[in-house]
Amino acid sequence: MGAAGTGEAREESGGASIEAGCALVAAPWGADRAGSPAVDAEAVRGVYQPHGRRLASSPSPSPVPASLAIVDGPEESDSGDAALSSVPGSSAFGTSVAFAGDLDSDGVDDFLVGAPKRSFSSPTVSNGGTVFMCYMASGGGVREVEELAFAEGDASLGGGSFGSSIAVVSGWGLESPLLFLTGGTGSSGGGLGLVSAPTAASAALSWRIAPGSAAWPGGSVSGNVMLGQAVAFLSPTWHPSEGGVVAVGAPKLGWGSVLVCRLAADGTISGGVRLSTATEGLESVVDSSMAFGAAIASQHNHGVFLLMVGAPDFDRPGLVNQDGAVVLISLNATTLGVITARRFDTSLPKLSPFGQDLSGFGSSVEWLGRHGPGYRDGRQACGWSQWVGHEGRSG
Repeated sequence: MGAAGTGEAREESGGASIEAGCALVAAPWGADRAGSPAVDAEAVRGVYQPHGRRLASSPSPSPVPASLAIVDGPEESDSGDAALSSVPGSSAFGTSVAFAGDLDSDGVDDFLVGAPKRSFSSPTVSNGGTVFMCYMASGGGVREVEELAFAEGDASLGGGSFGSSIAVVSGWGLESPLLFLTGGTGSSGGGLGLVSAPTAASAALSWRIAPGSAAWPGGSVSGNVMLGQAVAFLSPTWHPSEGGVVAVGAPKLGWGSVLVCRLAADGTISGGVRLSTATEGLESVVDSSMAFGAAIASQHNHGVFLLMVGAPDFDRPGLVNQDGAVVLISLNATTLGVITARRFDTSLPKLSPFGQDLSGFGSSVEWLGRHGPGYRDGRQACGWSQWVGHEGRSG
């Protein structure tokens, strides 16, 4: 594996532990931590917090599940359950999943689930895509499902495949509607959209940035580059007029790309950067046709954006075909310049057992732990952990 920037990842305790046979419970991250900067309450009034309510004082630094626990004998739901029987067949339900917070105030977190192959009629919107709201029961099963049919009736979204990815930027509550970003991988009808849902029945696409838009960092994209395969909300908050910073994956654009965009709330791109093998700091990390950008997970910590980017088509040189990899990148939140970058693939001893043809390591990623109060000399100084998905691996 080639050199990977100047940063050095160091594993330390993240303040949580998992013991065999014990429940896994998520603790809120909103509590003050030593070394955290003071927050001006007036400066954040009117700002929306991901997965939560309109802020009256200080923002939580990250989306927080209301309650998450593994219990004995959890309920399971499938297409045969009454709650899911209304989900249309052949809609690719489950392609993407995102925490939506406790939308019905029953103490249990709810989920948004993408279905990018959902089609509509009158007018025909073939593979326009949709997102379903799944209200969860305390035992883990799906209690109720509502469709957010924002693509219905809009023929321009035909083939867009929205719901391929989801990133929630504001949950229901007080003056805040549910707002979420969703990617559509269609080469013409897709792109990036913001859905506003004051209620499930009134869900609508507020705006869409098409692949052909010249405003994308690096210019417009064309062809089957899978733009929108992944989307991540990088900012700690979404401002109702100023918007925030978003990362959009395009794993078939060149050797794979991630488009980091500064977005106004109306969908106007005011700047950004295209992360690829041509980006300074990534030249030796992103190489070959590795589908870089197939999945993105992000955190924000004291002026630094942390991105874990999946690259499931990465070929370990001379050994494995499409073994897969993930790339950890830290970006300066102001300049969007790369601070450090490191690739994790099965050449590392701890990952070598996962190496085999078509394992698709990096098909999905999600942060489990959170970073601590700061960084030293631009390097990661606190523990981190992530969930890395596999695709196509047996067992």
